Amino acid sequence: LVYATDDGGAVVLASLRYFGLPRDWLNDPFNAVDVVGFTVVYAVLLYTILTWRNTGSPPDISKYYEEDDDARGTAFDADSSHYANLVVVGVLMLWLKALSFLRGLNIAFAMFVHMLTAIIADLWYFAVVMLIWFVAFTHVLFLRLGRRTRRYFDFH
Repeated sequence: LVYATDDGGAVVLASLRYFGLPRDWLNDPFNAVDVVGFTVVYAVLLYTILTWRNTGSPPDISKYYEEDDDARGTAFDADSSHYANLVVVGVLMLWLKALSFLRGLNIAFAMFVHMLTAIIADLWYFAVVMLIWFVAFTHVLFLRLGRRTRRYFDFH
């Protein structure tokens, strides 16, 4: 079903659907990396601009990385931890985007990146089973040892 428009947009969209390109675009994991990465980077940028405009200084995430536990307990706030987590996810997505760019440089790079994605896809099933295994043992150990005091685990 094709509807003609003045600019030909519907014809192009129908031809893309005919060749299955939207489905292929959705099935490529690097496109998800693009969408999540750019969304997170723009969210960090927007948060930085708004914080800078309202407070006169950019967000400070150095509180998040304090060495002293006591200092972290007093200076740590939820805004800096959320901001730091967004920054970390954004940087990770940008590095994964660099892998995506490697695919277009050379056939050897493309084969290597494809091999990595195939290995990760195959390890998904193993990761699910391993997660269930870890949760099961964590639950059992918590039920057995969860209500013990610290003195119970001392060697003296």
